[in-house]
Amino acid sequence: MLKKDLGIEKTRLQIEQNRFELEKRRAELENSLLHKHFGAIVAAVVSISAAIVSYAQIQIAQIQKNKELEMLEIKSQRDWKVEAAKFVVENKKVIFSEDDQERQMMRHVISIAFPKEVGDGLLVKVEKIKSGSLIRRYWKPDGKNIDEANANKLKDWLKNNGRSDDSITLFLHAENLDDVRAKAVKELNLENIQKTITNVPSESIEFVKKAAELEGATVTTKRQPDGKWTITSTYSQ
Repeated sequence: MLKKDLGIEKTRLQIEQNRFELEKRRAELENSLLHKHFGAIVAAVVSISAAIVSYAQIQIAQIQKNKELEMLEIKSQRDWKVEAAKFVVENKKVIFSEDDQERQMMRHVISIAFPKEVGDGLLVKVEKIKSGSLIRRYWKPDGKNIDEANANKLKDWLKNNGRSDDSITLFLHAENLDDVRAKAVKELNLENIQKTITNVPSESIEFVKKAAELEGATVTTKRQPDGKWTITSTYSQ
């Protein structure tokens, strides 16, 4: 029994010794590999670190670039708006002309001369201002006398749109009613039932009037300060 126990202990000791040798060899091997590949490992670590730094720099540069681009875009939009304002001031007589052909020409110029966003915004403003002119022209086609039939249509429209409390004077001129006037012009189809030509020479006035009357229009004329004429043709709806 004693011999058997001694044999077991001896075997256990041998196993532990073998395990120790194995761990020792593994440690030596690991140290050897680390020493052998130390340069490559360091280079790899440096390379990875450089890549991380480089990526961070790229991200920072991209953020800065995006910010710069954003600032440039803001400046560009501001410059375009300034140019649009100057354009309106310099060409307001034509942009807001009573002559339909002149206004149509300027709309086309605006649509191709400015970036879409700026041009669209400018055209909206022009349309709102032009609506006031159309409404007032509809109210007094000759610039002096109220057309009773047109006046009644305007009053009915105001009533049907919940604005019966608004006075006609307020409706025709108040700046804060630009949108309301634009809506009235569209719904009453004023842009199509009235056509105006300006700067008609005296010798041509009868010809222009008769041409419009042959199309079924009611024609009114208005003498301009320079002696020429403005002719407004109103077509029945």
